[in-house]
Amino acid sequence: MPVAATRHAEAQSEQVRPASRKLGRKTMIVDCFGAVGLLIGVTGDVAGTGPDAKLSQIRKEVAVLNDRQRQARGQLGTFASRLSSSVTRAAVAADSAGPGSPVVAPSVPALHFVAGINPIFR
Repeated sequence: MPVAATRHAEAQSEQVRPASRKLGRKTMIVDCFGAVGLLIGVTGDVAGTGPDAKLSQIRKEVAVLNDRQRQARGQLGTFASRLSSSVTRAAVAADSAGPGSPVVAPSVPALHFVAGINPIFR
């Protein structure tokens, strides 16, 4: 009896083996398509977020540079107004001192700065 059962099991195994191979191949093909889809999805996600992150970083850097430029303009405006007021005070002092008194005038580069002229970059 045991020999007959063994032969019967081997016969059924021989019948099922081709179907099992087909099913194994189909499963492998589906798995490969899934892996390719996953790879495409990950690549698309990485490629999609990379430029956005870089643009966001550049946008932040430009905002910081704009703030610094505004601060520098404000400081230059303050310096120019102080310089022009000192030039005005020197002129008033010269007028009130009379014709024979010595006048201390601001330096030439300071006057160029107030007038908006840069002698270096003409």
